[in-house]
Amino acid sequence: LGDPHSISLGLNFLVETQVALGRHDEAIAAMRESIALCERTKNRWGMGTAYRYLGLATLAAGQPNEARAHLEKSLEIFGDAFKGWDIAQTMIYLGETHLRAGDDAQAKTTLLDSLRLARDIRSEPLILQSLAGLASLELRVNPAIAAGWLTLIISHPSALYATKKRARELMEGLSAQGESNQTLEQAVEDILRR
Repeated sequence: LGDPHSISLGLNFLVETQVALGRHDEAIAAMRESIALCERTKNRWGMGTAYRYLGLATLAAGQPNEARAHLEKSLEIFGDAFKGWDIAQTMIYLGETHLRAGDDAQAKTTLLDSLRLARDIRSEPLILQSLAGLASLELRVNPAIAAGWLTLIISHPSALYATKKRARELMEGLSAQGESNQTLEQAVEDILRR
């Protein structure tokens, strides 16, 4: 207790709560402190994680350009040394950042990459997060398909609370409720075949 590694780890995971409570400035300050601690202790994983959460906090604060830079820095720090969950989660946040910045083409590319990686590591929660981002894009082109994906997310036991909440919010904008006759695996395969 009290060592820089433990403090930076605690700060990193506190950010999601701060963002959910709308405390963006506190979240940003906490991540800057975590980055400084990780630099001092040469904790590469902690620093990559801190930059990911700094990206999340700056995105929530309405700063997509800053968020993109922090998320790209996170991926750079993780590099080839870290694979799987950390990369997929960071890519999901980066895809969401591209969405908020209005760069739909880059958002789709990034979210498809995160979907592939999440599938490869068999992380259903991350697959569902990627799917929610893709559904927000699909709503503009094919609302019926998007509604099916959103219904799948809402009903899936592995979907995180925040992912289900987002899916419900996206569904509110639809005039017709969707039906999903697909399993999660079938939906992913259909998306990646497009």
